[in-house]
Amino acid sequence: DHSLFLTQRERYAFLFQLNEKNYKAWAKGLKKAGYATDPEYPEKLISLIERFQLDRGQESACLLRLLAINGRSNIKAALSSCRCSIQP
Repeated sequence: DHSLFLTQRERYAFLFQLNEKNYKAWAKGLKKAGYATDPEYPEKLISLIERFQLDRGQESACLLRLLAINGRSNIKAALSSCRCSIQP
């Protein structure tokens, strides 16, 4: 189950000590933990969050977790399954 992917793996445990609204730290942490093989993963994810202005409140944390847990690169698909205040 994708919803348990990060929470049940020890190598990602340090991420949950980060502020959930600190999307930059989460993006860099996912790379550090080996989640992404693309060396530009943190920058790409941060760019998406900022381009769609999701760094305004809780939406960035919501989107970042959705992208990480579900492995989605399609921002509209991620947002459509999100229960936060923004929708595509």
